Amino acid sequence: MAHTTVALHCCWLISSPRPPSPPSTFHLPTRCTSRATRSPAPNISSDPGGTAFDIIWVDGDHDFPVVGIDLANSVRLLRPGGYLMCDDVVTAKPSRSTTYLSDAAHRSLVALRGAGLIDEPTYVYKRLGKRHQHPRKFVAITTTRSR
Repeated sequence: MAHTTVALHCCWLISSPRPPSPPSTFHLPTRCTSRATRSPAPNISSDPGGTAFDIIWVDGDHDFPVVGIDLANSVRLLRPGGYLMCDDVVTAKPSRSTTYLSDAAHRSLVALRGAGLIDEPTYVYKRLGKRHQHPRKFVAITTTRSR
């Protein structure tokens, strides 16, 4: 069986001593070489060296302006038709909640869709167990539009 070779570049924008180790291989008909770096936010917002990304995963469990900036930069860094995925998306913020919740990721995705930069996101349940139903969090999956 032929394997497609892909490169996986992981960038953490948090200040941790060192990022967790990414997988060295996927259990698909794909071989993956990976490189993990810890990078300050300004570096990721610069030109990716003429190479657009195929897929970017954004942590949606943040409030404005952080998640909005992350999503906007991701759209800019993705190739047309590239996948933008965002976890911890809350589509409706409960009025009475004792836990931190932000619908900023959802509102940012709605704005990017309204601007014609991304396709309509598909929302997939993040967790299925009963204890995860309130508040319900999603993983949003969308693609970027041609520019």
